[in-house]
Parts: sequence; structure tokens; C-alpha cells
Amino acid sequence: MRNFLVAISVCSVFALNGQSELLKSYSEKYPNVNGVYLNYEEHAEIEINKEGVPVVTETHHSEVLYLNDNYHYYNDESVSYSTFVSLEELKPYVHIPKGDKFKKVAVKNFEEQHSIDRSIFHNDVMKKVFFYDGLTKGGKTELNYVKTINEPHFFGNFHFASHFPVEQSKFTITTPADMEILFTLFGTEKDKVNYEVSVEGKKKIHTWTASNLKKIEFEDDTPSPTYFITHVVVRINTYQFKGETKKVLGNVDDLYEYYHGFIKDVNQDETPVLDAIADSLVAGLNGEDEKTRQIFYWVQDHIKYVAFEDGLGGFIPRDASLVCDRKYGDCKDMASILYKMLNHVGVEAHYTWIGTRSIPYTYEEVPTPKVDNHMICAAKVDGEYVFLDATSDWLPFGTPSAFIQGKQALIALNKEEYLLKMVPIMPQDYSQTIDHLSVSFAHDTVLGEGVVTYTGYSAKFLKNALARRTEKEQIEFFESAFKKGNNKSAVKVIEVNGQENRDVDLTVKYSYKTPDYVRVNGDEIYYNPFLKKYHSDEKLNLEINTLDKEKLFKENNVNVSTIKVPEGYEVSYLPPSTSYENDAFGFELSISHDQTKNEIMVGFEFSSNHLILASQDFNLWNEMIAQLNEAYAELIIFKKSDS
Repeated sequence: MRNFLVAISVCSVFALNGQSELLKSYSEKYPNVNGVYLNYEEHAEIEINKEGVPVVTETHHSEVLYLNDNYHYYNDESVSYSTFVSLEELKPYVHIPKGDKFKKVAVKNFEEQHSIDRSIFHNDVMKKVFFYDGLTKGGKTELNYVKTINEPHFFGNFHFASHFPVEQSKFTITTPADMEILFTLFGTEKDKVNYEVSVEGKKKIHTWTASNLKKIEFEDDTPSPTYFITHVVVRINTYQFKGETKKVLGNVDDLYEYYHGFIKDVNQDETPVLDAIADSLVAGLNGEDEKTRQIFYWVQDHIKYVAFEDGLGGFIPRDASLVCDRKYGDCKDMASILYKMLNHVGVEAHYTWIGTRSIPYTYEEVPTPKVDNHMICAAKVDGEYVFLDATSDWLPFGTPSAFIQGKQALIALNKEEYLLKMVPIMPQDYSQTIDHLSVSFAHDTVLGEGVVTYTGYSAKFLKNALARRTEKEQIEFFESAFKKGNNKSAVKVIEVNGQENRDVDLTVKYSYKTPDYVRVNGDEIYYNPFLKKYHSDEKLNLEINTLDKEKLFKENNVNVSTIKVPEGYEVSYLPPSTSYENDAFGFELSISHDQTKNEIMVGFEFSSNHLILASQDFNLWNEMIAQLNEAYAELIIFKKSDS
């Protein structure tokens, strides 16, 4: 394998002539990018060791040409490794322009760091960080390394595209001729990937190649790049060892058998202390619903979520008694203690693997550990499965955490049996922000009171945010959030209810005063009833926004205003009611005059009935925002009455 790396490096030396022509050619081809991958290659060789386990050696080679003065943003790079993936060799170089050629300089500045991220499954990932000293415009970087993967279930995937355009991309796998591998292609340019397989003696060579791949765009509020980037996910299905056929990951059955090995020996001991806690929580309760609720909330409140693990600790739950003693754990540990406590009180509960919404695959598409990154507990309550994710603070019982909505869950029933079940997506009317306003006028000043109610995820996330603030900071937050009309608006918080209870809505009562907002002209008063113009600035720039947009949850925003007609005035003009609706989003605006009470009612509802706003709907979205802003420009006109 080392000879392969040397061969690549030697080949690259012969391509290092004509620096100025190279820079000119690619600058013309890619006028608006900072760099280009001239080639991006990985070669994996799979061999069977003495114990009959496949071991994968991966060799990487890539070269990047930097086309402008933004090269300094790319002066550092890193390569990761862990218990399961060892870094055997690392050889980065920087190619510095010298006349019409390059001077190849080996990188010598390295640092070793923990690769800590917000992943929910997390093992002891480390990274070698290195610095391309001397890099400049027209220069190149070259990266070579060798890794060994000693756990075949974690092999493998390859990204053909990157943050720069890729001229040539190649992935090869050399296996024993009797080994069967399976693969699935994903990404927006997967039609550009060509696959070939050949047999040479006792070896089988799989080759994927692609060329002229676009750079991966990164925009705000888009789904994970994995949804777009062109890549292949590969798995070993079967191989032969001493005349016997061995299976690795052919289908979901194989993955479940592998996963069940992580949980089969967990929670085998008696847990008298934890059992006593569970019994005390459900004392006097008969229904499965209330028993599950009480135990779920106890785990949320008493077990602190910590997401860092070492080696297989990133996959094996700890015993519930240890989690209880420590009072902290990761997602698997929280699933473990829920599993133990619920089953003790007679509620059927199961370990459950699931991928968050950052992962685009189903278990049938990718039956490998790359399909999930999270563990929860699924409880069968009154015949229906309820997904319990205690890592999500202030999450009401019966509600899935927002980041697993619509995802497929793998529920462990017993050693042989499992269940694949979809997590529900909560409807838009589950999460609402409803603001009821009373409005009156004192010359050019708007006076009134409001009661805003938050439900569902809207309440959950706000309660979580408030819990991290002092009482003074909470008041300041609401006073800022409820300002209306202009920046002179003054808000006073009167009462906050439901902040400490997951199962009730959060309500805030407040008063407000907004001077210099009403226009008085002779016998007429002009009033714009839209003190807050929700979503008015959300028109999408179609030159910048090209990728789908992602929301955390579906929701409705409702605003209802009761406007008292000023004494001595009558209604001269009311704006028309209007609406816009399609399956993914819309709004409804209604305005009416109750002559009996001499009040005007303005009702406004904005509906976001999507988790993903598809790019092909951006024009419709902008059409809606334009219509909404037209409505926001309307005025109510009052005129002095003759009497």
C-alpha cells in the first residue's frame, strides 16, 4: 500500500510544470471560486487477517490549486483518526510558485487535537492539524495519508465533490475476488459517477470515477450537505474464510444483529435503588400513560446529558444503576435508564436507534452505522409506540424531539426481532405563537395590552431559553420581543405563566405603548394595524439562495387585534381581507367591523406547513411575501363623525 502512495506522489511531480499556464487556464474556467481540486483520490484495499476479520487500508491523495488571494483562508487542514481508524502515514506538501514551476516543500508544522463536536454518538476522535506555510496565489497543496480501519462495519464512504470544483475524482476498492460488496450512490451529480469492476487473479477491483463536479454550495438554513453532496456509501456483504461464508452488512438484519451485540449484556444486574425510585414515581398511578410521563420527566430532570465517549463506549449503553449514581450520561445512557425503569413498572420499553435529520438515509438504503447517530427509548403505551428522547430539555411527553421528526427508527424487540417505524412529524397547529392584542389611541400614540401564548415546540424552545436566563434577563427578553410599531415602543411584562411546566402552554401578559405611530390629519386618523410585520423581510434572493431551506418544525403564527374605534370617529376605510395558500405555506388576513361594539377585528395567521422548503418553490414563496407586504401597506382610516 505504501508503494501506491509513492506512485501517486511521483506521478504528481511530472504534472508540476507550467505553473502560469495552469493558473491562467483554471482561473478562466472557474472565475468565481477560490480554488479547484485537480484530483481527489482514495484507494481502499481489503484483506482478511488471521482471525478472519476484514481489515481496510485506505490511501488518500489530493491536490488543490488556489486561484486568488483568498488562499490564506485555507492555510490549515486536518485529518482525523480514532480507536477504529488509525492514521498510519501523513504527508502533506505545499507547492510554492517559483517562476513557471513549483517548489515542493514538505509540511512540518503539526498539532494534535481532540475532535470535539456536537455529535450525539461520539467516540475518541482525534485529529492531526497541519499548516501550509508559504502558500500563495497560484500555489498548490498536496495531501497524502494512509489509514487502517480495523472494524469492517465502519467502512466506508467516499465524497466525489467538495467545497471546491473537482476536476477528477476517483475511488477504488481492491478486495479478495470472493468478497461481495454493495454500494449506494447519493447526491445531485450522481449521474456523473461511472462504476466499473474487474478481476485480476485473486483480486477484484471496484472503481468509481467522476469529473467536472461543481463545488458544494453552503447557504444558511439548508439541510445537511450530505443531502446534496455526490457520494457513495459502500458496505461489505459477504466474504470467504476457511471455506465458510461470512456476513458483514448485507441488509438490516445484519445491522441489527451487530447492534444487538452492544445491548445484550446491559442491565443484567438487580437495581434496588433505581427500582425504588421508579416505584415511588408511579405510586398511585394505574395508567401506562401517566407512569411513562412521570419516569420520562424524572430522567430529563435528574440525568445531565453529556455527549462524549471513548471507543465502543460510543455504541454501548451503560448500566442504568451506574447512570443513576453518576447523574449524567449520553443519549444511550438515558435510553438505558428509561428502558430499565419503565420495564420495572410494567411499561414495555425498548432500546431504539435513530438518525437525526442531518442524516438523509433510511435503514433499507444504508444498513450500516452511517445511518444513525442517536439512541432513544421507545415505549409501547396503550398499544402505541411513544418515542422518548430525554436529551431534549423541556420536551413534553408524547412529542418526539424536533430533530428526529420524520426519521426512521430501529426498535430492538428481542435478540432476533426488531421493528422499523417512522417517527411522526408534528402538524403545524401543534406549535403556535398566538398574540391577542387590544388597541386604543391617545392622539398619535397606540396603547394596549397583549396576551401571547406559545404551544408545542415554540413553547419548548422558549422555556429552554428562559431557563438559561436570570429573571431580569427574562424580562428584558420579553420587553424587546414585544416591541411594536417603532423603536419608541415601551413594553411592560405583567405576568408569565407555564414556564416551569412542560405540559402547559407558555403565556405572557404584557402592556405596551407606542408613541408617534398614528397619523392624525385634520378630521382623519390613519392607522396601520400591523404593528409587527411578521415575515415581511423573508423574500429570498434567488441569485444567492439555490438550495432547499430547512425548518426545525412546522408552525403557525397567529395575531388577533381588537381595535377600539376612537370616540367621535367612524370607520371611513377598511383594507380588504386577503389570503395566500398552498400545501407548504400561506397566510390569511381578515378585517371586519363590529358596529355593535364599535370595534375592528384584525386576524392574521401565517402557516409554515413544511420542514423542507424545496428550491423549486422559492418563486411561489416570494410571490406570497410580495402579496403579504402589499397587505401590510394598507391603512385603516377613521373620520370624524357628523354627530
